[in-house]
Amino acid sequence: MPFVGGCLVAALLLFGLRRNDESLLGPADWGVIAVAAGSTVAWASGPAASQQIEAWTDPAATAFAERHANLGEFVIIVWAIAALAALWGIFLRRAGRPSPRWRTPVLLVLICMGIAMAAWAGHEGGRIRHEELRHGVEAPATQEGNAEPSVEGTTEGAR
Repeated sequence: MPFVGGCLVAALLLFGLRRNDESLLGPADWGVIAVAAGSTVAWASGPAASQQIEAWTDPAATAFAERHANLGEFVIIVWAIAALAALWGIFLRRAGRPSPRWRTPVLLVLICMGIAMAAWAGHEGGRIRHEELRHGVEAPATQEGNAEPSVEGTTEGAR
């Protein structure tokens, strides 16, 4: 949610800035709030998933899960700050007052930071389950007898 939704909101905000169209900035503000809410829901599902990962015997998965969780907290913080800036813009529009000129560029920077942090957190989350993404980490043999990743991250076929 934070990555894809953030990209859509950033595109809408950039389009509104490029066209100098204030009517597009309102939906962009609401989009930021929606992405922040969706990010919160995704973050709230983390503790249950973390408990399941701790049951695995793979210490590398646990380490990647901890990094994923820490990055997820930063994602939530960035999107919460962006949501506050968006709420401020909505409040100013409803009050009939102009928004400061610096608010929209700052909001865009926050959105870009949220997108980048979400991509990084997503990559670390993918490394929890996908051994082929673990460069330099020896993964244990799978129980189903599938291919076992080597140190370089390549898979050797089952013989």
